[in-house]
Amino acid sequence: SKPLDIEKEKRTIFIGNLPLNTKEKTLKKLFAEYGTIEAIRFRSAARPDLKTSKKAAVIKQQFHEERKNINAYIRFASIESAKNSCAMNSSEVEGNNMRVDLALNSHKHDQNKAIFLGNLDFKTHEDDVRQAFQNCGTIESVRLVRDSDTGIGKGFGYVNFASKDSVETALTLEGSIE
Repeated sequence: SKPLDIEKEKRTIFIGNLPLNTKEKTLKKLFAEYGTIEAIRFRSAARPDLKTSKKAAVIKQQFHEERKNINAYIRFASIESAKNSCAMNSSEVEGNNMRVDLALNSHKHDQNKAIFLGNLDFKTHEDDVRQAFQNCGTIESVRLVRDSDTGIGKGFGYVNFASKDSVETALTLEGSIE
């Protein structure tokens, strides 16, 4: 793979938990107010079968039946546009709460404001998790770890909250995520 172009990455945002049928046009409409968009690319497509490439799955809009979301990256013309567009984090698109963050930040989280979730059903979706923990406090993001080859959940993930108090509340919950 090519070396990371840090200058471009600073102008790029990660968008998680988009509805599968999201089109470039939709993202352009949603994010145009933040500045000039140079590129949009979809990632993390769950292939319908192992013969279909991820790229073909996106082009043909054919995905694994157990997945209802996809991720994307948008590269803006300026760093300021990318930073400002993060205001869209947790916005709803067709029933899905988007996770929006700077691409370079998407793997950095405050461990003191996060909980680990284990033993999740492989079919669990981000919005199911968000719903289960919504009464604990403001949720910054939900991340379910997925198999990079198939796009199907690995059975664990994280909920990142805005405050430590929410973590304490979440840890008192019992039960399962449906």
